[in-house]
Amino acid sequence: MPDSVALALRPDDLLGLAQGHTLGPCLGWADGPELRQATDLGPGQDEEADWMAVLFASLDGLIRHGLRLVVTAAVDAEPVPSSDSGQVTVERLSWSDLVAVYADDPAQLEALSGLAPELAGLDFDQAWLRPGLTDFLAQADLLWYDPSEVSRGLVVVVGPDGVRTLA
Repeated sequence: MPDSVALALRPDDLLGLAQGHTLGPCLGWADGPELRQATDLGPGQDEEADWMAVLFASLDGLIRHGLRLVVTAAVDAEPVPSSDSGQVTVERLSWSDLVAVYADDPAQLEALSGLAPELAGLDFDQAWLRPGLTDFLAQADLLWYDPSEVSRGLVVVVGPDGVRTLA
């Protein structure tokens, strides 16, 4: 059975998926024993664990791309052996695998503009311990989009180049 995996993408990667291209291998986060241990989540907290996977992927996006553009997908994934935060490898990601798309609210442009450069080049654990990050993640909502909204030009991305609509 496929796992629900959250992955940070670049805007061009998401648009490529919408045009029929595939990606892989990709790193993402999945609800599993490692993620639950890292976040102190128990057996009855499935929704919270799924959301933590999205937040972890959003931090990965800030580190690697300077923006939070996250997709959730139903795919087969293998745990990354050295990861203690639930990181997984997805060998192949296609458009039909996508379940949801998340991106920052444009109102968060100023906060993201200050935070993204501080995180660039850090590894995940270093970034997670950064002062103010957990406050940002708790307050900075991610907007939810249906994947079909990508091809209709309705997804807005907030990143190093400002606010833009994917199209």
